[in-house]
Amino acid sequence: MSQEPTITIGCLAKDFLPETLNFSWNDKSNNSFTNGMKTYKSILQSSGSYAASSQIQVTGESWNNRDPYYCVAKHSLNNKVLKLVNDVKPVSPIVTMAAPVKEDLYMNNNGTIVCIMNNYYPNNIKVKWLKNYVETTLNTMTDKANTNADGNFVLSSFMTVSKKDWDEDTIFSCVVEHSASGSFEFRNVSKSLACESSASPGDIHVYGIPPSFESIFLNKKAPLTCVIANMMSAEGLDVSWYELGSDIKLKTILDDPIYKDGAYSIKATATVCADDWLTKTFECRVKHPDLTSPKKITLAKDNGQEPQTPTVLLYPPHQDELNRKESVTLTCMVKHFYPEDILVKWTSSDQVEDRYVVTTKPMLESYSSGKKSYFLYSTLTIPSIETWNSGKSYTCVVGHESLPLQATQRSIDKTIVHILYIEEDDDIDNLWTTASTFIVLFLLSLFYSATVTLFKVRFIETGE
Repeated sequence: MSQEPTITIGCLAKDFLPETLNFSWNDKSNNSFTNGMKTYKSILQSSGSYAASSQIQVTGESWNNRDPYYCVAKHSLNNKVLKLVNDVKPVSPIVTMAAPVKEDLYMNNNGTIVCIMNNYYPNNIKVKWLKNYVETTLNTMTDKANTNADGNFVLSSFMTVSKKDWDEDTIFSCVVEHSASGSFEFRNVSKSLACESSASPGDIHVYGIPPSFESIFLNKKAPLTCVIANMMSAEGLDVSWYELGSDIKLKTILDDPIYKDGAYSIKATATVCADDWLTKTFECRVKHPDLTSPKKITLAKDNGQEPQTPTVLLYPPHQDELNRKESVTLTCMVKHFYPEDILVKWTSSDQVEDRYVVTTKPMLESYSSGKKSYFLYSTLTIPSIETWNSGKSYTCVVGHESLPLQATQRSIDKTIVHILYIEEDDDIDNLWTTASTFIVLFLLSLFYSATVTLFKVRFIETGE
């Protein structure tokens, strides 16, 4: 596990004849990768055959995230592809949470809560903050991860809270997801919790996960998820969802309990109509022998800021890619949307494989007047230029709650791109034709003026 900004990986080919061998490298999206590439000449071995090697440089972040790279060796007799990936086993984070310092709260009217993720690997980790079980990004900041003596990662995230919120016993939560190790950690802190002893076995945590737009758009249903964590035993657990203000139970399905780090956790899900989710509030009620009284959490759609409709732009392959005659990339840019929950899918006449698609997370754009908006981009790699040249059409489908019918799409194929290029060429040709006409007329006028002047000079000389 390297702490360097970049690391070098390589592959060796040996025992081949004849001498000529060509190396190339591809990244996880099957795009050509040449960063820091060096290829060494074939060397004659004592056996009479040849050996050769090649190397590239990759970022430490990419390698630590277990992104694969492919070494391709092409020889006249056969071709070989070698996959290189970091095979170090993932390590789940140890998550701790610290309450704000009392002196800061009383002297500055605010304080900082710290969430520390320690000794995890690799460095692909997600951190979210909740305020009274509703996700927020206000007054939060996450440092860049560092490495410890073992080469594993340490990360700190911070949330500034007001003295007013703290005194009102607002519950602040740090949610940590580490997909490589399958770890999902949840930590709470509030004024009353800070007064008690630190979390110990039996301190059962309950929190809700709202439905994603994707599930609502594709299934027209809204799954409500209640997570019950840090139980010493799942025996005697009773979980039910209700519409707030009603005692009629909704059909609640409990997953099998998961045992990890000495405690059990369970997800309880109820599915409601998408229209109900838009207007109603729901409540999860939890009973357990270790609880002195039932725990309740509510879940409702955040209708604070008015939704903003996304702008969708679809870009064709760059001419440099087309000139290489290998793979080509389509880019779908989605910007100026709110809220951040959005769906982006690629479609074609053939099924689009997920391994050729890379979609970023929604990223916060600069905003004013307190209004937020997000952007993201998604790329589709077409592995063969022959597939693109066949004229097959590709579509970027975007789903968002602010769109008419909640979806829009943009399509592209080689014919459309070719027409665009032809129109550009025609504009240039028309411009050149006009310019050529003016040049010819200018030259003719010069020739005419010179001829008239010559005749006048001869007329004066002869006296005629």
